[in-house]
Amino acid sequence: MKTKIMATAAGAAILALGIAMPAASDAATVSAHRVASAACTLYAEQPIYNGSINGSGYWSGCPATAKVTVVLREDRKWWPDRTLRSASGTGSSGSKLLVYPCGTDFDPIKVFVEVRYGSLKKQSPRAVLPCA
Repeated sequence: MKTKIMATAAGAAILALGIAMPAASDAATVSAHRVASAACTLYAEQPIYNGSINGSGYWSGCPATAKVTVVLREDRKWWPDRTLRSASGTGSSGSKLLVYPCGTDFDPIKVFVEVRYGSLKKQSPRAVLPCA
């Protein structure tokens, strides 16, 4: 019974604050943001192991002057992620392949690719791959 009352109170508070339904002006802002973001599409492929760790990032539909950065990162629990490789490209579309050579003990690490353009960012799914 107590849980039901708390859930009802939380729902009423959300509705009272207007969080559940955006105002008409907010909806227009969201639509405008989607149009601006849709002009530049970022793709980040899940890294693979092929004797080294390979990660790819692509972009298309961006302005001709767009500077896009592709980063291969190590996902470290309880620590900031570590950049393993990074490359930038300019233009309306392009791609970058990042290669990170592995050591000799092949300890598994969790890695992902991140593609950045201005405030846009796309991350690939994480992959646990053998590497040092």
